[in-house]
Amino acid sequence: EPRAIDVETVQRRDHEAPLRYHDGTWHSLIEVAGPDRLSGGQWDRTYAREYYRALTDEGVLIWMYRDAVHGRWYVHGYWD
Repeated sequence: EPRAIDVETVQRRDHEAPLRYHDGTWHSLIEVAGPDRLSGGQWDRTYAREYYRALTDEGVLIWMYRDAVHGRWYVHGYWD
């Protein structure tokens, strides 16, 4: 289940790239790949997401996304 997080970003050409995120503790991101954009649906059930893969300064590989419809950020998962 995706978990809501707070994210600090920096403006890039056509998107905001995450710099660090907060899930109870702040985690800095040292490498970020993305966004990979997904959108679809119809009428009142549309969605648009920008997915990122990022490496934290603690060496954790995280998968996160921004809900472009509502402007919220989420952790989607982690890799070992």
